[in-house]
Amino acid sequence: MAILVIGLVIFLGMHSFPHFRQQRQALIERIGEGPYKGLFSLVSLAGIALIAWGYSRAGYDHLWAGPEWARSLGPLFMLPACYAFIVAGAPSNLKRLTRNPLDWSILLWAAFHLLNNGDVKSLILFGSFSAYALFNMWSSNRRDQEEPQPVPWGREAIYIVIAVVMYGALLRFHQTLFGVAVI
Repeated sequence: MAILVIGLVIFLGMHSFPHFRQQRQALIERIGEGPYKGLFSLVSLAGIALIAWGYSRAGYDHLWAGPEWARSLGPLFMLPACYAFIVAGAPSNLKRLTRNPLDWSILLWAAFHLLNNGDVKSLILFGSFSAYALFNMWSSNRRDQEEPQPVPWGREAIYIVIAVVMYGALLRFHQTLFGVAVI
């Protein structure tokens, strides 16, 4: 369990660092933007590797049984999570509704996995990501940002198709990748 927690601290800590604008800028000025991005990516990958390794090694300590309705509804919420994930780094009409599509994607993913996985390691993993997504939404909503411009619906349709393909792949390969059937 310690490896999982260390991985989360590294990954979420690294992703929280940009909220400290002055320290982030000072580091970029000292080492350069390219090396900063490289360091950010390397540390993040190390965190993800430790999270995956720690989660796979942690035992199962049961806390609760997820409600039956959540198991059925969870996959329905993953389609909008996939869509929000896809458009997070691109111009999208979803950004006219929320500044935080990636955070909404993470929150939907984490909340429904947390609801369905009532064990300690899942509480730590999905609870941490839920808390981080909420913090990130709160923090970014406090900053001034430009109003997003409308995106042609043809481009938006491409994002939707990509999200549906991603969703289908997750449904199809969830058991293979994570050892748990979706439904």
